[in-house]
Amino acid sequence: MSFVEYSEGEPIPALRVTLKGGIKMVESMTMTIDEAAKVLGFSAAHIRRAIKNGELKAMESGRGFRISRPDLEAYYQSLGGGKLFNSEVEK
Repeated sequence: MSFVEYSEGEPIPALRVTLKGGIKMVESMTMTIDEAAKVLGFSAAHIRRAIKNGELKAMESGRGFRISRPDLEAYYQSLGGGKLFNSEVEK
């Protein structure tokens, strides 16, 4: 299977820490194919095809792939969709 790779040295966001009611919340900035499919309401096969066709950036991780939130949102917007995630990080 072919896929779009990140350039060497290009940062891949992994975790975001936010404060909610004084409690630190750790939110993953990457997701699996199944998680991405649920977010978009697509099948996992659709997401795999988009990765294989180079339409969606993904990083190979173990036996699967990880997709960053910004890359998933960019793919969704390329299909005519809008914003998926709140990009503000609470301090």
